[in-house]
Amino acid sequence: MKIDFPFVSVNQFFRILGCVNGLVCLIDDIGRRTDHVILWNPVIRRSLTLPNPNIALDYSVHRTVVYGFGYGGFSNDYKIVRFLSPRRNSRGKPLVEIFRLSRGFWENLDWSGSLPFLDSRQAYVSGAIHWLAEGNLIMAFDVDPEVLREVKLPNALQNSPFECLIVAAWCKLLCVFESQYPGDFCLWVMEDCGMERTWTRRFVVKSFGIPRWIRSLRKNGEVILVENDNRLVSFDPKTNQVRYSGIQVQGSLRAFHMKSYMESLVLLDRVDGVTILQTN
Repeated sequence: MKIDFPFVSVNQFFRILGCVNGLVCLIDDIGRRTDHVILWNPVIRRSLTLPNPNIALDYSVHRTVVYGFGYGGFSNDYKIVRFLSPRRNSRGKPLVEIFRLSRGFWENLDWSGSLPFLDSRQAYVSGAIHWLAEGNLIMAFDVDPEVLREVKLPNALQNSPFECLIVAAWCKLLCVFESQYPGDFCLWVMEDCGMERTWTRRFVVKSFGIPRWIRSLRKNGEVILVENDNRLVSFDPKTNQVRYSGIQVQGSLRAFHMKSYMESLVLLDRVDGVTILQTN
């Protein structure tokens, strides 16, 4: 199915922050740093461009800005959270903002704790947004009730380099991939959500001497990888077999995103980002 893409990036392309219940969250932050965020339902061709955040990014004070996107089942609301972490030697403090689709504007969240450096890639699992954090941690934001908490990595990964780890969702479970020499990937899965003692080493994705990088995970448990020539292959952990898909990514891999999609009517009550008032 070919879908028109009506948005224009100030960079070469948008990054897909996340996709939940048929709603895609786009952010224009690869290359030139912007706070241009769009919620898009590609099936019904409705979108909402978020207003500018309340807090401007100041690189003399802030080290990074990281976004997260998820859905709160209790509130029945889609939310985008924004973290600004201070530089190590500055007197700034972590700042947190949240955008709730039901309200349509940014609000500040009280946050008195510290905030480590976060990887910009997220994993939305069981109502919580997860990021890999400096210091060999995972930071989790529960969309309801809007609380940030720490999740410990498996003991075997406590000394792994930050850049060798990837947080993701596998078969609706929180997982972490560890890059190993000479190009293999080891998958760790939290079998019971929120229970750190249930981290389990599930399998190793073998490279067989061919450089490959993880791009996505399928519902059936297969791992999608990309090779040097941008060809997509799938790894089946049940058989340890690699299968070539016949698909080659066109353009930059940084613009490539692969994820299961479920059609929905989210944003049906909006036209070009404007809420349609319901009248009886």
